[in-house]
Amino acid sequence: MRLIIGGAYQGKLEFAKKLRSQDDPFAIKVADGKTDEYKLAFQVAIINRFHEYIRRILNDREDGEDHSIEAFIHRILRENPEVTIVMDETGYGIVPIGLEDRNYREAAGLAGQLLAREATQVYRVICGIGTKIK
Repeated sequence: MRLIIGGAYQGKLEFAKKLRSQDDPFAIKVADGKTDEYKLAFQVAIINRFHEYIRRILNDREDGEDHSIEAFIHRILRENPEVTIVMDETGYGIVPIGLEDRNYREAAGLAGQLLAREATQVYRVICGIGTKIK
């Protein structure tokens, strides 16, 4: 698994697609954490906006399924080990006033730590330029 982090609108998805095209340019399927179903994350080459899956997990409790962040990440690592995960870095901004937003920020940061620990490669993208940090 590869992890790509960086600020909003810094070119992370384009960088991820470029990395993946080196592996197989015809197999680049992307799940979007803001809009796509959870199950798609187990089937695609790239998960974009992973931090939005985290936001949804924190808010989705109505279907009775276990949507813990750790369980979701471990299932991705087990079922889709070659995936490239793209997420915004949420810790450099202003600390939110609202408790819900602070909880989301903390959960996203912890998820990023878990993903970075498990990743074979980690990149930080700024202005479209990726720097390998692991």
